[in-house]
Amino acid sequence: MEFKISLGAFDGVFAVPNSVVDEYIKLASGDNLKVLMYCLRHGGVSLSDGEIARATGVKIENVPAVMEFWKQRGLLYSGQCTVDSGQLLTEKTTLKVKQAVLERDTEFSPKEIADTVKSNSDVEYLFKRCEELYGRPLKHNEMKALAVIVEDAGMKPEVAVLLVMHCFDIGKTSPAYMKKVAKSWVERDINTCAGAETEIEVSKQYQGVEGELKRTLRIADIPDKYRDVIRKWLHDFSFSVEIIYEAYQISLEKTGKLEYNYMDKVLSNWHVNGVKTVRDISKVNEKQKKEKQSSKKASFDLDEWEKQIMDEYED
Repeated sequence: MEFKISLGAFDGVFAVPNSVVDEYIKLASGDNLKVLMYCLRHGGVSLSDGEIARATGVKIENVPAVMEFWKQRGLLYSGQCTVDSGQLLTEKTTLKVKQAVLERDTEFSPKEIADTVKSNSDVEYLFKRCEELYGRPLKHNEMKALAVIVEDAGMKPEVAVLLVMHCFDIGKTSPAYMKKVAKSWVERDINTCAGAETEIEVSKQYQGVEGELKRTLRIADIPDKYRDVIRKWLHDFSFSVEIIYEAYQISLEKTGKLEYNYMDKVLSNWHVNGVKTVRDISKVNEKQKKEKQSSKKASFDLDEWEKQIMDEYED
């Protein structure tokens, strides 16, 4: 039996993101699809759980779980079912949502993961490669992390393979760490094999310099929140460990301790003033010292001039 679209029904239409059909048509339940269609039809309108349940026939107690299913996939946002067509994800998940899904513990059922693996040979290879690296079948939390990276964050499976191999190379194989690296790559739009290979090479260089820096500063480890700052010193400013050590000495002198924020101000100042070597530091310091003295002298002369004017006026 043949079926044709009845054009007479097209007196009103609304958009459905391609990903709903391309990625979730098999994974989504009937309730999931009914609720999403109703929300899309009423884009921009705030709907309560009760309204959704009455309109779709979905049990009211099941509505929150359905909403969470679509929120985890980036198609709906927090709050009562408020869908703005300007916020809907169509072809690509936005950076903000990608970051969010990598930060939270998104739930993927074993069936969802199995369906994802079966439907994509590249994802299947990713999972098999990970099993080879672990030397055992993957645990659910490991499979879930991989699913989040490729499904929710939108990283290409072949790029995810390189990410996983890099994590094993540096001995950090926890799912949490892999998601952390994935978040960093997503933020910098690294989603090609060439981009990933370049990032891995830079990371290897950084690891070597970081070890030297830790030995020089006599610290066991660098706090995570300052790693990007140190990366800036090493790669954006192209400073050597010796230059960073000079800033460290100033930090000790002025604050009595290793103060990353203080060091960052010192190093940023040197960068702006063209410091390239340790020898340049003394030149910049001498120049700034003279400028400061000149400024003070100018201020002093002005005060004297004003005083003379006032004395003459009083006379």
